[in-house]
Amino acid sequence: MNSEFIYPRLRKFASSVVIAGFLYFSEIASAGQNYNLSLHGIGLIKKFEGFSTVKYREPNGGYSIGYGHFIRVGENLEKITEKEAEAVLKKDLLSAEKAVERNVRVPLNQGQYDALVSFTYNLGEGNLQKSGLLKKINSKDYRGASMEFIKWSYSGGKKSKGLEARRKKEAEIFKGK
Repeated sequence: MNSEFIYPRLRKFASSVVIAGFLYFSEIASAGQNYNLSLHGIGLIKKFEGFSTVKYREPNGGYSIGYGHFIRVGENLEKITEKEAEAVLKKDLLSAEKAVERNVRVPLNQGQYDALVSFTYNLGEGNLQKSGLLKKINSKDYRGASMEFIKWSYSGGKKSKGLEARRKKEAEIFKGK
């Protein structure tokens, strides 16, 4: 991971601890503050997205490459190196983080924030906006919100084992497990 991306973002937090190789933050973020995706959150996204050096077809008919980067009209990406994919991932993560910050109006802890960024990275801001997950979070029903993740385990109208595993892990992280 490129330190020029990670370290300036981590300096914003007053206290942190490393447990089992993952960085956890003890500070509780509040609505209106700048949040930061943790190294654990980045690792979660990379794990579930996987890495592909070549573009691949998504169930929705589009194409992705690298760490789940959705190839947009005008982007000419047929192959990508891991270093190039890291740079694209950084940009995409910032977009997902900003989407979460724009839509969540209540305090979150680090695990909740990481889980929401992972969800949004995978499904997009539009799906976050129309989800019961966001409605429950913004009404401070954090317990109810944690149960909404699993509802987003479908691809092309069919339950996906991979998405189900991802949603379960996001819910666990959201709940602080």
